[in-house]
Amino acid sequence: MEKGIWQEIEELYMEFQQLGISQSVDYEKYYLYSLITHSTAIEGSTLTEMDAQLLFDEGVTAKGKPLVYHLMNEDLKKAYELAKEEAQCNTAITPAFLQKLNATLMRTTGGIHNTIGLWGDTTFFINPLDCSLNIGQQVSTANFEVIVY
Repeated sequence: MEKGIWQEIEELYMEFQQLGISQSVDYEKYYLYSLITHSTAIEGSTLTEMDAQLLFDEGVTAKGKPLVYHLMNEDLKKAYELAKEEAQCNTAITPAFLQKLNATLMRTTGGIHNTIGLWGDTTFFINPLDCSLNIGQQVSTANFEVIVY
């Protein structure tokens, strides 16, 4: 009689466990690297998972790739590590904690951006009202008007 597929899977899994393969690979680390690579790709980074692995494990930057992509990946890794440490300590999620997390995330690549964008089928424009700013001047608060077309 032929073995069932589930029985064969169970036997292969037992062999995998006995060989200790799962202990030789740090799946949590590679999951984090994959998460970071894909998250920063959404923001425009062209680093691959292999590029991220070399960056994080060896401190080597990828030839021909902009430095800002490497910095973006490093900042996100530090932010994830901070969030994990604070979660293990049961730190309360407060505005101060969120500011600290954001500062970690945007440490080397953060900046001020003027945004015009699309969201689904709705176009929106965010226009500063009554704002007289000099180039390079930062403001802590500003009035914004959202115009939906």
